[in-house]
Amino acid sequence: MKTVADLILELQHATEHDRKLDVSIGLIMGYKRRITTGEGKGGEKGRKVIWLYPSDGEESTVVPLFTSRIDAAQLLAQTLLPGCIGGFTWSPRNATARINDGPTFTAVTPSIALCVAALSAKHFQPNERLDDDDADLTED
Repeated sequence: MKTVADLILELQHATEHDRKLDVSIGLIMGYKRRITTGEGKGGEKGRKVIWLYPSDGEESTVVPLFTSRIDAAQLLAQTLLPGCIGGFTWSPRNATARINDGPTFTAVTPSIALCVAALSAKHFQPNERLDDDDADLTED
C-alpha cells in the first residue's frame, strides 16, 4: 500500500501533471469513489466512477486537477491546513512552494510544489499527521 510519504516523494519526482497523482491526493483529502456499472451507448457494459466530495457528499465525475491547476492545489492546502498562508515561485526549470513557516519544497510546476508543501506540512506536523490508513492510495 502506498503511504502519504510515498505520494509526497512521487510528487517531488513527477515530470508533469498526473491524473493518478490527482486521484491519490483526492483520496487523502477524503474524497470517496463509488464505482457503478451500466450500459454504454453501444449496449456494452461499462464502468463509471463517481467521486463524492468530502465536505457534503455531492457527486462529481472527476477529482480536482491538483497537479495541474494552482486553484486546485490551493484548495488542497486550505482544506488540509485551514487558514494557512503560502506562496510559490517558478522558473523555466522548476518551481518552489512554502506554507506558513515550513520548509520550501521544489517540484516541476507551481501546482505540484504547492501540493508537496501542503501534504508535507500536514503529514509531518506533530499531532496533525495524515493517517495512511484513512485512504487506500493504490490504484484499482
